[in-house]
Amino acid sequence: MENKSFLESPIPSEKRPVRVKPITPKTDNTPDYPLHRHEHLELLYVKEGECLVIHSGERIEAKQDDFVVVNFNEIHATEMSENCFLICVQIAPVFFSVVDFTCPSFRSYISDDPFVSDTMLRILAEHTASGSGSDMEIMGLTYRLICHLLRNYTEERSALISRGKREHRISEIISYVSSHYAEHITTAGLAERFFLSEYHFCRFFKETTGMTPTDYINKYRIACASALLKNTDLSVTEVALRVGFTDSNYFTKLFKRYRGSAPREFKKQ
Repeated sequence: MENKSFLESPIPSEKRPVRVKPITPKTDNTPDYPLHRHEHLELLYVKEGECLVIHSGERIEAKQDDFVVVNFNEIHATEMSENCFLICVQIAPVFFSVVDFTCPSFRSYISDDPFVSDTMLRILAEHTASGSGSDMEIMGLTYRLICHLLRNYTEERSALISRGKREHRISEIISYVSSHYAEHITTAGLAERFFLSEYHFCRFFKETTGMTPTDYINKYRIACASALLKNTDLSVTEVALRVGFTDSNYFTKLFKRYRGSAPREFKKQ
């Protein structure tokens, strides 16, 4: 069975299949959303600042007024600048159940489109106001936006097939890491498991995710360690061992690099 620890929770309510999330950076100096995927469509609009979206082998450096589409089940990560303000609209598959909609793949990056900018700002305004009929207005604006994307920004079938193969393989790799991160993992061992040379494995992983396999494994372990430090009484050494580090000093060094503070300080906070 596929491990889904990097699969974001679905939108819970069928009565509200569109979720609007204004997002600003977290304060712990880590990527806001590390590699993950979800079963809903996600639309990201940069209202202020800049952000980096690592997405299906692309590094999208989005600036103010740019728009990024994360298609269903695409693996991606987002890193935001300190002054970044994102408008995130998440759309559950049930949203399309009442219309004739054959799921396409939309272009990932869209810039200089006044219709998109205006619609996303109107969706945010309705979400902020939360007045009478706001939910219906948000639904209507979202249908208009999706229709605009369908008519102007769908991808060619050949690009979709190529992306699908890449997504399937990287999903298998990340699922394996999320199940075995507490064990001894090497790039050579991963390459062998997925029938690639170590060189081609590392190259494929970096091209698809924007980071090396070792960097991803370390980031994943630190994220798991952060949860243990927050929610358990385990010591720093015990946490380090639980997430796959045999050297607590090395664990502390990496934790400070990714979290901006030592594990003990993080636990106290």
